[in-house]
Amino acid sequence: MRKSALLLVLLLVLSSVSCWVPSLQPLYEDGQPIFGQALLGTWGATNCDQDSEGQFQNCTIALSEYDDKRGTDKVINRGYNIVFRLSDGTQSTHRAYLVQLAQYRFLDSALDETPLKVTEATAVHLLPVHMFWKITVDREILKLYRMRSSWFNGFKGRRKIGMHPVITDEDWLLTAQPRELQAFFKKHADDLDFFEDPIVWQKQ
Repeated sequence: MRKSALLLVLLLVLSSVSCWVPSLQPLYEDGQPIFGQALLGTWGATNCDQDSEGQFQNCTIALSEYDDKRGTDKVINRGYNIVFRLSDGTQSTHRAYLVQLAQYRFLDSALDETPLKVTEATAVHLLPVHMFWKITVDREILKLYRMRSSWFNGFKGRRKIGMHPVITDEDWLLTAQPRELQAFFKKHADDLDFFEDPIVWQKQ
């Protein structure tokens, strides 16, 4: 696909999901992801997504182990296969990897299988982009924090981490390399204003 055509598709997709901050690059390099057994299983959340009429729906995510071998006998990265389901039956499949940055953990997710029905939660993944979540697990409670897009409006170091406005000055796309992204997230991991309120998941 030509660069101009790819950009047009990117603009159309991101215009419908302006509250997300996607990245063209992953948050890890090969061999860096860690694996935590505590994430495996099925988790449920209420009011986690909206349908086409703006009504909130309940969601479940089912996490199972996934080995990235890329056609070899060696596991390059061990991660997770995630099946995301809405209460109306909409389903999508994602690949995700857990990354340790200092004392914090982040989940890097990307769409693996295009859903038949597109929602806000899956639209941002229709291009080969990554979504980053700060993650905490306390027994049977899982919390996922996504970046607050409005935080970047007044951030003066955008060029240093490869941030580019898309559609408007309030829609952002990350283009930095993994090492630069890691340094950036380490720096802001404990900044409460940097993240949206978490989506809270209960183990089922």
